Amino acid sequence: MQKLRHCVLMIIALVLMFTVHDRSQKSSSISLQIDNAILQLINVWYPRTADTACGGFFPNWSYDWKKEDDSLKGIVTQARHTWSASKAALRFPENFDLHHTADIGFQFIKNAMWDDQFGGFYEFRNRTGKYHEANGFKSTKRLYGNAFAIYALTAYYELTDKKEALQLAENAFHWLEAHSRDSVYGGYFNQLSRDGTPLHLGNPSGNGWDSDYAGLKDYNSSIHILEAYTSLYHVWPDPGLRETLEDIIAMIRDRFITDQGYLHLFYHEDWTPVSYRDSCDAARSNNFYLDHVSFRHDVETAYLLHEAGKFLELPPDPVFERMKRRLVDHAIQYGWDAEKGGLYEAAYYFKGDSIPTVIDRRKTWWVQAEALNVFLLMASLYPEDDRYKCCFEKQWQYIQKYLIDHRYGGWFETGPEHYRKNNRQRKAHHWKTSYHNLRALLNCSNRLASPAFSSW
Repeated sequence: MQKLRHCVLMIIALVLMFTVHDRSQKSSSISLQIDNAILQLINVWYPRTADTACGGFFPNWSYDWKKEDDSLKGIVTQARHTWSASKAALRFPENFDLHHTADIGFQFIKNAMWDDQFGGFYEFRNRTGKYHEANGFKSTKRLYGNAFAIYALTAYYELTDKKEALQLAENAFHWLEAHSRDSVYGGYFNQLSRDGTPLHLGNPSGNGWDSDYAGLKDYNSSIHILEAYTSLYHVWPDPGLRETLEDIIAMIRDRFITDQGYLHLFYHEDWTPVSYRDSCDAARSNNFYLDHVSFRHDVETAYLLHEAGKFLELPPDPVFERMKRRLVDHAIQYGWDAEKGGLYEAAYYFKGDSIPTVIDRRKTWWVQAEALNVFLLMASLYPEDDRYKCCFEKQWQYIQKYLIDHRYGGWFETGPEHYRKNNRQRKAHHWKTSYHNLRALLNCSNRLASPAFSSW
């Protein structure tokens, strides 16, 4: 029965590939390749990963798509799957499996992940949606996870027009603004207790592996609350939300983007920067997570800032535009593999150096997806600069050759440079879903469909 279902889905996919969009203006093979990659990605993930018995999605899958441990479900995973299923259903409205899959995700987020007593979304629940103490997470919550829940709910509302989804997204927005936002110094605390009280540094009840970082203000949750609120504003143009979004944009611009063109990652509560540049090698190594150049987040931030400005219809600001462009240019200059393609993970500005040293040469799946997306965005914004087009084309070649699994479907975790047996890495886990790849491919497909790229 499962094989028959898979065959039917493949037939539907082939039909959709030739009927769902008019590609008369898209004669280039790269456009067709990306459209085909979208179909392959959607078909291998959905509805396979949906838990039709208990709701939500199974997080862990082997390299050949065998289901692994299913005892734990996190809000980030559930939200990203719900977002992906919703966006896929919007792209392929004839595929009712995708609509049903999005429904499964929404119901689990609403009924299992939301805390009816204190508000906010839990970080983890067990398979059935009940309490689960995982890696020290207990009943704590994070800005990061709540941001992705808002992101998913707005996509689901866009698909279904169900008011309960929008209302839940609004409730989460108000809860975060009341608890996560720092009313004294500005910015947001990522890690919160169940009742919304921000956790402090070294709090033993903190969120598992990063409990030592509680009380700090970080780049990653900041850019993803920007992403979530931008998506929410698209369907709920509330004046208060707009004002908050403008504050977040200013925070990222003024606090996180450095003059060199990369993000400073962590700050203390009063915006004192966290830095280990003047420390010994051991201290720098032990605190790598807190202090390095993250090429991956630099390019993603450039895209998210662009999207926020577009939806808010902000007036042109040449200085800010140069700052966003510098994030991409810095990543290309120092983190880009010009020979093979692919963007490296991280670098470091050692004391006395004017250029960063690459210290992590992994090419992770989501980083390559974000790079693909932003290279094409830059090519559309600055067509006179051929670098972006060249980077985009080489990046797509790298993804096709080294990351897309043409046998079992899905994307490998990393390129083979880091792990020669990358074709045996898990296809899915709590931090690996279809979200980054699908968003990048959908954005690229839509952008390539415009007349500006008809000659590509």
